Amino acid sequence: MTSIRTRSRAGSLPAMPALAAPSALESVRMPDTSPDPDRKPSPPERPEPADCCQGGCERCVYDLYEEAMDRYREALRVWEALAHPNDRGI
Repeated sequence: MTSIRTRSRAGSLPAMPALAAPSALESVRMPDTSPDPDRKPSPPERPEPADCCQGGCERCVYDLYEEAMDRYREALRVWEALAHPNDRGI
């Protein structure tokens, strides 16, 4: 790796190394996180009793679970209506 040389004056910052080429990890693209319209949504995992601290938290793990269940139900409703009207399992 090449570095940039600068004259150092009293009280000045040391010379910074030149920027290296991107590493292999930096060039890896993150996967697309958008939902797959053909994949049936999965319900969230229910919290274990030990996951709750019983401290009366404003947003308890059970509250978060119910919010996740609401999102799941909505995603499932959309999936059934738009993508798979015959796969409702009824």
